[in-house]
Amino acid sequence: MPVAFPAIQPQDRDFEAARWPTTSTRSRSGFTSVRQWGSRPADATLGLRYRNITSAQLAELYAAHHAARGEVLDLTIPTIVFQGASTTLRSWLDASATGAGLRWYFAPDGGPRGNSAGDNIHNCQVRLIAQLRLPGREAPAMAVKTSATALVQFKPTTAGGYVNVGKIRDIRFDIRRDALETTGVGEKDRTYRYGIRGTSGSGTLLYVPNDVAAVDMASRILSDDEELSGVKMILDTASTAGTLEGDALITSLSPGVSVGDLVSMPVQFTISGKPTGQF
Repeated sequence: MPVAFPAIQPQDRDFEAARWPTTSTRSRSGFTSVRQWGSRPADATLGLRYRNITSAQLAELYAAHHAARGEVLDLTIPTIVFQGASTTLRSWLDASATGAGLRWYFAPDGGPRGNSAGDNIHNCQVRLIAQLRLPGREAPAMAVKTSATALVQFKPTTAGGYVNVGKIRDIRFDIRRDALETTGVGEKDRTYRYGIRGTSGSGTLLYVPNDVAAVDMASRILSDDEELSGVKMILDTASTAGTLEGDALITSLSPGVSVGDLVSMPVQFTISGKPTGQF
């Protein structure tokens, strides 16, 4: 998806027209032959220089470069960038005169370079390049999640409400389905079908006395009642996807203390029934 380039008028521009894809050779007798390889020129460059812009405007330029992931995503250039040019000249400056397909990007090493000339007064220069690129070749934005986006919740009984576990070092759900063999006499290859699903899990609690959910989870192992609890693992707190939960039995707790280390409590649980949620 194109990134909007900031609508800030530059003080001056420099432009180099798109180049045709060619190679040249020079014979020993001094003759030069030029061969054209493509039917479209590309790699026009546009240098923009801004003087006496505000801190907010400079920040817009940096933000656009970050949003475009440097030279990865293409840009939509507002007309104010070409302010003062005639319609004909503008068609060359915005590369539309060379035909459809050219798209503007930040040039390699062409990101905003700013310097301060006083309080809230800055100068900056940017270099853009218009290129022909194959569609779909932009590197996808990999939204890889980390523990900073995750959350674990617990409720002592299935009738209660979930409470965030404040300090837990790790947690995992292990979901397995049995493979039932259906191979018959006379068959040379084994065949299978799905069997019963089972879900268990484990984690490591850090002992914090005022962490209500963590203390409740640990205390379930000492309870004599048979009511099930609830465990929920949220992989991305900013999305409704990536959530697993189920009715759980706390089956093992191993509190431990080591010199120079935190007080931790490895815990294991088993899910009764099918876990719910989605990835």
